[in-house]
Amino acid sequence: VALDLESDEELWARGVARDVIRQIQALRRERGLEMSDRIVVHLAGVDELADRREEIAREVLARQVEFVRGEGPAVQLELDDRRQAAVWIEKARDA
Repeated sequence: VALDLESDEELWARGVARDVIRQIQALRRERGLEMSDRIVVHLAGVDELADRREEIAREVLARQVEFVRGEGPAVQLELDDRRQAAVWIEKARDA
């Protein structure tokens, strides 16, 4: 019996991305942002999701998703593997 570890890693990364997206959406609601409001997202501790930047941006209506620490207080992400990960969001300035 052989295991296809690439598929497992892809499924794991997809699950982490969905969890991060869900938590960013909840944070948008907590902050009172409208559905039409675009945001800027900074993520730390989930660098393996960098190749999913466009997917995350599309789902959370972000103009920009960066994988570096943001400014000000962070919101800790609660991930299944209990690692230290955080998100910062702010309303995007009109361009």
